[in-house]
This record gives sequence, structure tokens and C-alpha cells, in this order.
Amino acid sequence: VVLEILDGAGSVVRRVEESTAARGVHRIVWDLRHEAPIGADGQPSRRLPGRFVLPGSYQVRLTVAEQVQVRPLQVRMDPGLSVADGARRALDAALALQADLVGAVALFGSAVDTVLAQAGTVLESLAGLPDAPGTLTERARELEAGARRLRVVLEGPGQGGIAQQETVLPLSTLVTRLYSTTEGWTHRPTADQSRLTTRAHRDLVELLSRLRPLLERDLPELRRAMAEAGIPWPAGDAPVLPAGLLPPFAP
Repeated sequence: VVLEILDGAGSVVRRVEESTAARGVHRIVWDLRHEAPIGADGQPSRRLPGRFVLPGSYQVRLTVAEQVQVRPLQVRMDPGLSVADGARRALDAALALQADLVGAVALFGSAVDTVLAQAGTVLESLAGLPDAPGTLTERARELEAGARRLRVVLEGPGQGGIAQQETVLPLSTLVTRLYSTTEGWTHRPTADQSRLTTRAHRDLVELLSRLRPLLERDLPELRRAMAEAGIPWPAGDAPVLPAGLLPPFAP
């Protein structure tokens, strides 16, 4: 049993239910929201809600085995709110981008943590091999250092680092706070919300340009070098980031 909400173009807005429900009457509630931003596991976040859909025409599609039923659904604006259509659409566009940023931060952070763990495992393995080439240890340390630099950008320097001002929040904190505060907003995005969204978008695109070489070049090259030296790879496969994770940044 799959219950989905489709927009006017027929695109899936939200998969509300997917189950093996038994025959009979069932009640399912849609909260009028898009899917939540992606979490570190690639699944919708359990901490942050999806943004509300815009008023308009939608469809409910119920799929049970080979049978598909579609019914129309009209979403109307809360009569207690007075928001111009242009302002609603501007807010929706900002929240859609912020949701992408939240998902990117989660997946980037997971990938960086994996690289750090793999580099540490490699260094431990090489430390137990007295005849291991020193160049391998050096490359593993460079990989670890590169991942640590990216982690500081995402998460901050940690307990041992210097105090950070609000103007230089780690990216993970910035995008989470930004999405949370904007999601509760009901008017056109403020100048600060727009400015911080642009800044976070720019910084994440830059971070991705530094992360991909670690995943797609440095880690595989270290693995090949160890294989050529006859040393088994002890650290598992490199993380894979999905394509199209972030929209291109336009200054």
C-alpha cells in the first residue's frame, strides 16, 4: 500500500504512507507538508519537518498491488493569514533551497566522518607493519588532515578549539537554524534570511569542491598504492555522494 500526494504537474510531493496494511478501513493523515530534509542516512529527517505546500490543486494517489486510484485535493490558505501570493512563493523557494542545504550538510558530514574513520584505520594498520613504506603513512595523514579541515568548516573546532562568534557559525549549525527559523515564518524572506541562505549555499558548493577530490581521488589512490605495496586495504569502500545534491551557485 502506497499513498502519495502529487502536485499539479504530477510530481510526487510527499509519500505519506508505505505499508503492508491488512484489508479493511485505515485512516492516514497528511500534515500538508513536503518531505522533510534529508538526514545523514539519506532518509527524511526525524528532527526537522518538511515545509508546508503552497495553496493549490493536488492529487492523492493510492496504490494497492496493481490497482491505482487517484482523487483530487484542494489546499487552501489559512483564512487567518493574509500573505500575498508572491511572498508565499518567495518563501517557498527559499525554504526549498534551505532544505537542500540541510540535506547536503548531513550527507557531507557523514562522508567526512567516514573518511576520518577510514584514514585512522589505515594509519593504525600501517603502524603495525614495520616494513610499510613511509609514503603511505604520509598520504594517509594528508587524507586525514584534509578531512579534519572540512569537519571544522561543517561542525566547528570542537571543545579544544577557539570560541566562534555568531557571525561565523559552523555550516551545520547555520543551515539548521536558518531552516528552522524560516520554516516558522509566514511572509517574504527577510534580507538576513536571504543573505544567509546565499552565503550557506556558496560555502557548501565550495566545500563540495574540496570534498569530492578526497572521495574520488585521494582515497582510491591511497587504496591502490597500498595494493601495489602488497598491503590489504582495511577500511571499507569510499563514501559515494549522490549527483545533483546541490543546485549550482549563481553569485
